[in-house]
Amino acid sequence: MDGLASQDQTKINNINLFKTIYISIGFMLLYVAFSTTQNMISQIYFQLGYDQLGNYALFALYLTQAANNLFAPKIVQRFPVKWVLCLSALGYLPFMIVGILPRQCYEDMQANPNYESNLCSKHTIYGLILASAIVNGYCASLIWVCQGTYIGILSSSKPEKTGVYFGIFCSIFATSFLIGSVIGTFLLGYTTQKTFFIIMSVIGAVACVMLFFIPSPFQDYQIQQMKDAKKIAHDAKDSQTIAPQETFMQTIQRYVQILKTDQIIPLMTLMGLSGCISAFYAGFMYMLIQNTLAIDYTNPDSIKDVNQKTCYVYICQGIFEIISGYAGGYLALRYNIYKLVNLATIFVQAAFVFALICTYTQDYTIAFLCSAFIGFGDNLLNCVLSEIITKDYHGKSEIYALKSCVMSLVFAALLLINVLVQHNDAKYSFILAIFIYQIFATIASVNLGPQKPLELNEEKQISRIPSEDKNDNDNELQMLHIQQRNQLMTTKQMED
Repeated sequence: MDGLASQDQTKINNINLFKTIYISIGFMLLYVAFSTTQNMISQIYFQLGYDQLGNYALFALYLTQAANNLFAPKIVQRFPVKWVLCLSALGYLPFMIVGILPRQCYEDMQANPNYESNLCSKHTIYGLILASAIVNGYCASLIWVCQGTYIGILSSSKPEKTGVYFGIFCSIFATSFLIGSVIGTFLLGYTTQKTFFIIMSVIGAVACVMLFFIPSPFQDYQIQQMKDAKKIAHDAKDSQTIAPQETFMQTIQRYVQILKTDQIIPLMTLMGLSGCISAFYAGFMYMLIQNTLAIDYTNPDSIKDVNQKTCYVYICQGIFEIISGYAGGYLALRYNIYKLVNLATIFVQAAFVFALICTYTQDYTIAFLCSAFIGFGDNLLNCVLSEIITKDYHGKSEIYALKSCVMSLVFAALLLINVLVQHNDAKYSFILAIFIYQIFATIASVNLGPQKPLELNEEKQISRIPSEDKNDNDNELQMLHIQQRNQLMTTKQMED
């Protein structure tokens, strides 16, 4: 307690605020590159003659992300969070860099119709793009568990700040959609698709460098607490009573405990709605827009015009993502967060109604209404869900992994439906599928309420003696945080 008492609380709050802003900007830059690439690759690859390659890549990415979420928390717990963040961010780069290849091959074949290269063969391009998507999916499952864990650690010293920290993250992160869409509009309208992929790769690389230098989420007093606790255990020679590290079956049991909680079904349904929204704007929005425009695929200017108009719609979505981020943080401090979920689902439902109208009328302006409502509902839903799972599940890494898993599975399932209905020329089937899911999500939002206090087994001790190396201390602190989160919160409140 003395370590904490010696700290000036205002200084600690300012440091935590800086760390929150830092990780938010790092994620914002990474997703300026990734989300813009994700939103445009289906359209770009189709224009280059690769049919559904973009949707196949997104399907592989999110299916891999869903599959790896079972193991992501254990990986995050075993290594310092800052190193997992950095290495996971690097896994995003191949997905953007590999987009240069099909465009370069297209240009070579346009210049010389007889051009042949093994690197430009259809099998090679499909293989490289799908492989990069799988790597990206694996890393995405880690980075989002890290993000939740990092902010959860920051808020553990002052639990009432949880909503503030997540609100800041959501607000800054939401700008990635707007900034990326503006950059994409310029690049795809006035340069080439190859330049688009190069610039996105550079922005992604800058984000990786920034996350490499991310500060530890722990305060000095927490590091001292860990050292003192380990010293006492070592001096008492209690090492023979210290429990071994968590086994795989124990990890599974922790998931089972979470799945047995009374609010998990409506909560998982709403997590799936978030994946539903992502699948809509990443895999279907561009088709919705193309359906309202006259396109000549033999005319490069026509293709650039379509790409620009697609980005205009995404810019509109980005603006309302930002508005939602600020509005969500304001409303979360003043109203019941469980009721705010209802508001988010109403906006999402309205967006899907406008999508149905746009499909029927083929009116480009209605696409902007759809993007505005989907942008506001998307970010509001994610902000509120993040605060709920941090508050009700104590920021456990398993709940963040479960959220990412459910979102990814729903995303992959809807993309598969999207690919199948395109081959059967049934334009309304995809919207109908997400509309049905939205109905279940609305019911879930009405039934969602506070979770009863959890009593998961977190009392295991840690057997290793602390290292003098700062990264090792961060790693041990993460494990200590998982096991003693509630004790740290209680200690802080007593000293205040």
